Amino acid sequence: MKTEICPQKNSILESEKLKVFIGEDGNIISLLDKINNIEFVRWKNIFRKDGLQIWIKEGFVGRDPNGYLSHKFSEIIFAQSSIKKENSKIIIEKNKNDEKFEILYDLKDYLDILTTLKNLGERKFKQFEFFFSWEIPAGTNILVPGKNRYFRYIVPPFGRIITRYFKFYNKPIYIIRPDKNGIKIEFSELLRYVIYNRGKMCVVGGFTNIKRVDKNKSISENIKISLYKSKNIKKITEDDNFVLPGPLKNPYFKKRFIHISLYYKRVDLNNFFKIIKNLNRIGYNGVILGIGKGMKFESYPEISEEWSYSKKEMKEINDYIKSIGMEIIPEFPTLGHQNDTNLVKVDPEIVEDPKNPFVYCTSNPKTYQVIFSILEEIIDIFKPEIMHLTHDEVQHWFSKKRMGICNRCKNRKLWEIYSEDVNKLHSFLFKKNIRMSLWGDMLLDHRKFKICNCNGAVGDVYKAIDLIPKDIIIFDWHYHYYKKYPSLDYFLNKGFKVFPATSFFNPKAVASFCRYAKKIGLNDGVIETTWAVPVIEELPIENIFISSQIFQNPEINLNKIKNISLKFALYLYKEVKK
Repeated sequence: MKTEICPQKNSILESEKLKVFIGEDGNIISLLDKINNIEFVRWKNIFRKDGLQIWIKEGFVGRDPNGYLSHKFSEIIFAQSSIKKENSKIIIEKNKNDEKFEILYDLKDYLDILTTLKNLGERKFKQFEFFFSWEIPAGTNILVPGKNRYFRYIVPPFGRIITRYFKFYNKPIYIIRPDKNGIKIEFSELLRYVIYNRGKMCVVGGFTNIKRVDKNKSISENIKISLYKSKNIKKITEDDNFVLPGPLKNPYFKKRFIHISLYYKRVDLNNFFKIIKNLNRIGYNGVILGIGKGMKFESYPEISEEWSYSKKEMKEINDYIKSIGMEIIPEFPTLGHQNDTNLVKVDPEIVEDPKNPFVYCTSNPKTYQVIFSILEEIIDIFKPEIMHLTHDEVQHWFSKKRMGICNRCKNRKLWEIYSEDVNKLHSFLFKKNIRMSLWGDMLLDHRKFKICNCNGAVGDVYKAIDLIPKDIIIFDWHYHYYKKYPSLDYFLNKGFKVFPATSFFNPKAVASFCRYAKKIGLNDGVIETTWAVPVIEELPIENIFISSQIFQNPEINLNKIKNISLKFALYLYKEVKK
């Protein structure tokens, strides 16, 4: 269903070629090519609703390994924008304490955008980020300038989760659709160009270098957007001679899981089964199945969505996956990520913050009345040997605490809240002869390990590791490349069984993680995360293939399987679309 856009008159700019709508927060929400009747900007995406996102971040030099600001640093949130229109111009002004931000849109033969941030207070480090979420169909060519030539990225028809960074050269970026109509974008001063392609969404943009902004000084960036017609379009070509590689006879990791989520939306089960069958054929022998609000529960039906799967459908999923010899570990988010369970709909008092229902309240007895009833229904269908109860990202080390903030919990130690919750859930499963597994990030202190995905510093939650049962399996997830992953040694030395959980976007990180696990003798199990629903347009198929081969042979030549991964993705896309 297309979202209706109802802009105010003072937020529209129009010329013979272009029609532009500017949202209340100053971002572009629609950019129409009037000549070819093409709407380029995507109205909704997984980040925000606006087509052009302009972010301003502040922080300190040295936190990021590359010296740049990143998501670890706070985005500046301004007060309500003021919008003024002057002929062919729209001026957006935003203010926050000692900072003033202005965006000037000027429509000529092209759209000219000038962003200016003025600092009226103490010296600060700042960074601009610009992300365009375009409506980009499969086959679109994105051309990014290098030093001596342009690099070409072709948007595929299948799912791909990929981030590519390019050094900034002061030349235009071109986004050219398969019909050869496109957009040319010119930046005045960036540090990096970025292409982020996830499923049906493709984000193109970049960020400036970190800059020191003294009192009464400003930073600015100028962007120009114009229509472009190209004669040079390239296509992704299929390999009709591709032969599907089978599993190795002696794979290194015994259990090789693919992580799939059913709590985002409904998918066609026949296509889902085709995907799972082919993933089994290339070496996966288990599925971690995220359920959350994706199932219709009898005990608390308000948790479910209209599209949620019936118990009969869930049993059909269970029966099919087990019929092809794959193990299932059902996953239900507990403690954190309650936005994926709709728990707040049962009773606002069983979450810490009803306005941001991310964490449930462990001090309210009703919480466990609800959780245990839900788990009973899942167990009745899947009859699992292992059940995954998440506990990841309850809070991040670089953000405010989310647990222990309600009136019942605010005076409690955070590691006690965490460990008591784990122990209650463990006891519930133990009585049913089911083993519990958790993500490991909240049990790690980033100050000790110096790698990403260690979130237990706020409130010293990491101390809970000595207060929970040792028969819990830890899924230790890290998505970035390092030479060593000391958290694996740490969990082993604490007496836990641990499975590496690998990146969905970085094959080099997958290989390094698995090789380190092999070096220290870990081979019980490994997980390829996806954080996607099982549809061919959204799964990171190439990375899934690469991981399947590394899981069986961690020393495999990465470049060799990278070349095959595209062929496999095209093959699987063709199989599912038959």
